[in-house]
Amino acid sequence: MTYYNNLANVVSGLANYYVHDITCTAATNGGKNLIFQSTADNVVSAVKKGGYEIVVIQDIVGGFDADKHMKGVKVITELIRQYNPDARIISYMPWPVKGSLIKNSLVPYFTYNYIKVARTYDTVLAPAGEAFYEIYNAGYDLSFND
Repeated sequence: MTYYNNLANVVSGLANYYVHDITCTAATNGGKNLIFQSTADNVVSAVKKGGYEIVVIQDIVGGFDADKHMKGVKVITELIRQYNPDARIISYMPWPVKGSLIKNSLVPYFTYNYIKVARTYDTVLAPAGEAFYEIYNAGYDLSFND
């Protein structure tokens, strides 16, 4: 979602529309978990560049694994705090892929583990997946990109 839809440009565009002057960049690698992201050259060099007020982290959606998520957040938050000690870290909770948005869905699994990790590593939780799931359950026609 973040990688394929160029979310940094979307956020910058919205901020600029509402007359907020921000610089928004992305260091992502599509389809990779936070463990991979935390050691990827483009991510590490962006974090080391420093000067960030806010850093948003997001784990992989398809194939989400709670233990790997915990490990990935630990490594990436330590790196961020080393080079950007004053940055607010936001853990962006996505939603599962379309096939998982059913009765007995994976959303509670995502939610529980994102809350647990945010509390453990003192990050701010942005529960977009919860909001998306409520809209989905209300019967709105949503387009999906699996």
